[in-house]
Amino acid sequence: PRRPGDVVFWHRVAREFFDVGFEHWAVYVGRVGVADDALGIWRWMRDGDDVDAAVECVVHLWGAPEGGEDEGGERNRDMDANAACVLSPLADVGEDPRCGNERFDATHAPLRIGEIVDRCRLAVDQGFYEGRYGAYCVRANNCEHFATWARYGVRFSQQIEDTVSLGVNIARVAASLLARRDVGTDPNAMNMAKHLIMGTRVNPNDEEEIAAAVKDMHGGESPKYTAEEDVAYVLDYIIDRVDVEVEDQLERDRERVHVPWSSRPVPASREIATLSFGRARSVRPGVPEEEESFSITAGQVSAFAGQVGRFVGQASTSAFRILGAGLEELARTSQPPPSADPPISPPATTAGERETDS
Repeated sequence: PRRPGDVVFWHRVAREFFDVGFEHWAVYVGRVGVADDALGIWRWMRDGDDVDAAVECVVHLWGAPEGGEDEGGERNRDMDANAACVLSPLADVGEDPRCGNERFDATHAPLRIGEIVDRCRLAVDQGFYEGRYGAYCVRANNCEHFATWARYGVRFSQQIEDTVSLGVNIARVAASLLARRDVGTDPNAMNMAKHLIMGTRVNPNDEEEIAAAVKDMHGGESPKYTAEEDVAYVLDYIIDRVDVEVEDQLERDRERVHVPWSSRPVPASREIATLSFGRARSVRPGVPEEEESFSITAGQVSAFAGQVGRFVGQASTSAFRILGAGLEELARTSQPPPSADPPISPPATTAGERETDS
């Protein structure tokens, strides 16, 4: 399950001159966003806001809804040159995000949850990130740069580094073939070439400036990020998720068609027949009068009984016909075959024999 401070990503396809696969990255911050109708944006939840109106959100570098379109006719907000750090509902960015923690947590220690969230708020509310690192740039300042900056305190984009490394290696092989000797074997030169291409902006005073900006955001008091605060964040999130799941389950229960097993009293204007199987059924407690129950009209029962009766009658008649034909065939085959010799008639008696018998 996702937790505040996790980095997530979606697989995308950019259709410029040809299809190019890439990943869009964001920082998950939990159920903290509410719609501001006056400004037409999503903002952080404040005291007095309706908690039930809050939705799950992420913070990421994203273009405006009215941004440019690519050749496929779809808005490419992920790679908009005017992209800014915004708070967006998770559902608006995409379905089924993948967790990116396992990619980088082993090599980069994540910050405390409170510090990650403060960096996200600093980027959204005060525009600190764009002001510090400049406008969106696919090579040097894309959505993955922001996500890693917020979670790890280090700006990097693994997908850009992999792409640049591949390009540099191809160029090195081509140069080696043309020069007929191995070119570019020095790793330092290779790394310098990659950083020149990526153009990543790094400043040694980043941490000091971030700390000062966060202090101003908290009213001049420097926040303390502790493990106990991380536990509190996670517990609040779990409780909130339980509330959301309960609400969703209740909503699904209300939408589900309810079919009670027992019957209940109904208005006399509706002729109802219930199947009780020879015994009375008690009325189910707690069922309101306006709730729909499973019922069958007397006409439907009569039609069903007629269909069953005709089916049984036809089946019985067919069975009796088959049984009679079988018995007739058995009787016919069990008779002995007729003899070819003529039948022997009994001997005739004389008149004297008849008298003697009498």
